Amino acid sequence: MVSKHTKSQVYRLWENATPTRNAPITFLPARFLPDGKRKSDYLVPQFGLLKIMQAFQDKVQEPDANGFDAFSEATCETLALDNERNQLVEQGQSASLHWLANGKMRAFAFEKPRNLRDDPVELEAAMLIQNEYFRWYEGTAKYQGLEFIEIRMIPESQAIALVAKWRAEAGTGAQMLTDPAARPVGRPPVKPFILEAFNALHAQGTIDYSKSLTSHYPLIRQWLAAHCSSVETSDKKPSDDSIRVAAGAIFKAEKAKAEKL
Repeated sequence: MVSKHTKSQVYRLWENATPTRNAPITFLPARFLPDGKRKSDYLVPQFGLLKIMQAFQDKVQEPDANGFDAFSEATCETLALDNERNQLVEQGQSASLHWLANGKMRAFAFEKPRNLRDDPVELEAAMLIQNEYFRWYEGTAKYQGLEFIEIRMIPESQAIALVAKWRAEAGTGAQMLTDPAARPVGRPPVKPFILEAFNALHAQGTIDYSKSLTSHYPLIRQWLAAHCSSVETSDKKPSDDSIRVAAGAIFKAEKAKAEKL
């Protein structure tokens, strides 16, 4: 396994993400749960050989029992135990894919075959949405000739919070949590990345136009730290001036629109 001090940020996000077999129930909106029930009640399916054999043993003890019929009835009854769970799983899958499409959920996986020192990759929403080769329970998918395994999902808000926590734990927060040797040489222009961060936050409804652009600087830096490993980030980077120059005009225009509503 990769030692702790060499794990990249994307690897650590994958570690904290939820396997897709559990994601539908884990991320199921609470309003879908029956009264008095908890998500933990539905994480594990009831259907299984042990349950079938327990039901079969009860039925085969009956005086007029037929072995084949008893096994068939036991199987059907055990399957029926998961009817409610199956409906919740479908609702949780739809919700997860909806959030993935809207940037509120992220998915990570390994390319197949996975090697010992491979990092996970982040999957685009299109790789999972309406993909007939995506298997939730197995955590696998095929897309344009590529195969992915060990797929996991994590809410965007949780990913941002984790990156902010790791940066704080690093001390000054100025260090990137990726392997320094893996960084591209040279610094790319930061403006396009700031605009990307602003537009993503705007699409999520995170930008509050009743407040100042300055109040959003930490949020923009957190987004960049979570999504753009080539951009150097800290509590002061990108600089206030860089963010103001890059996003000031679009913030002002959107703020004017919001005030007219």
